[in-house]
Amino acid sequence: MSNRRALHLWACVVVVSQVISGLRAKKNYHTLPEIVPISQNVLERQEEGISLIIPARNEEANLPRLLASIVRLEYSSFEVIVVDDASTDDTAAVVRGYARTGVRLVQVAGPPSGWTGKNNACWVGAGKAVYPWLLFVDADTELEPSALRSTIHFAQEQHVRALSLFPRQRCETFWERLLLPVAYQQYFVGMNARKVNGPVGPALANGQYFFIRQDAYQQSGGHAANAESIIDDVALATNLKHHGVVPLACRGEELVSVRMYTTLRQIIKGFGKNSYQYIQQSPLTGIQIAISTTLAASIVMLFFDAHREKSRVLFGIAIAAYSIQVWNMLPWLKKFNIALHHAVLAPFASLAFLLIAINSLLHSITGRSISWKGRSYATRPRLRVLVSKPVVLAGFHMPSLMSVLCVRGCSKFCATIMFSPFRWKA
Repeated sequence: MSNRRALHLWACVVVVSQVISGLRAKKNYHTLPEIVPISQNVLERQEEGISLIIPARNEEANLPRLLASIVRLEYSSFEVIVVDDASTDDTAAVVRGYARTGVRLVQVAGPPSGWTGKNNACWVGAGKAVYPWLLFVDADTELEPSALRSTIHFAQEQHVRALSLFPRQRCETFWERLLLPVAYQQYFVGMNARKVNGPVGPALANGQYFFIRQDAYQQSGGHAANAESIIDDVALATNLKHHGVVPLACRGEELVSVRMYTTLRQIIKGFGKNSYQYIQQSPLTGIQIAISTTLAASIVMLFFDAHREKSRVLFGIAIAAYSIQVWNMLPWLKKFNIALHHAVLAPFASLAFLLIAINSLLHSITGRSISWKGRSYATRPRLRVLVSKPVVLAGFHMPSLMSVLCVRGCSKFCATIMFSPFRWKA
């Protein structure tokens, strides 16, 4: 096969992948059940008590917004427990300022050996809870007044013992607006909404808003069962499934909002600490995300190839792939309340997201520590795991990905990205 024909074939694969990825992400996301706000008179059953548990480490900037929203909650039977995880800022002082509203401060000296800070804080907070329902909430979230009422109404009606919400993302800086919608879209390319919410299959959860019965939490071992896990939410959900409790993953944009990261550095660290750990937890889902992200990022190279080959056909295919990708991003930008013109940079955002994932992989296979919230968490070398599970390696290692795709053109793109001085020739 000639070099140009191989390029045309590769370009067509990219176009088809953009169509499939766009449709799949949208379908998977909208298949998740949505919890919508309900009025006070809809909640017919007696209000059950809810213990809100907020793990907090150096959250003085985020807590005021969350605690102010909690004060406005339209629910009578709840308590608030903020677990200060050895903060070095004024987190404790912020919490004390809300003591008159019933907010309780629990301070810990940091996680014991074998624990992450968040897992330890959540476990300690759960031990202080007095109500039958637990709600783990991240400090960077904001709750709507009807959040508790609507959540418990849904849980009661559906006879659910655990659920988590995907909130509305608040994006205020350029890097947030560029990277988070793409990351969100690619995340839902790989997951299967019906399987994650079924009794068999991978688990999915969002620790930013995790609602669970106290008895189900304790019987499954809670956060203590996966004390070392960096992706605490998926680990907790997976363990719950093993104990016969299906934690529903739901949409909750009208009930909760969150601003996960405020700087590019935080985005890199945040996604970096999770991406390869996630593929180890859910390999098939992670592989699909990795392949989809690689194909989305390759659109950048299609234009370079079209220019070098002076090929109008290749340029036309590149335009088609790019147009589809931009179109696919529009609904996600609308969900995030982001100006639609950010969609034009989608290929570069995909490339950045891919590089973050590769960096996370390198940390894991070399055993380098991961830094988060002023702490370092050791990662065990994964080379043995990768050798025994080559399909996992295919998710992020470029040559293996090429063999999975079985497209000679893929080798050209991957070689260009990884070893630009040695461009592949047919």
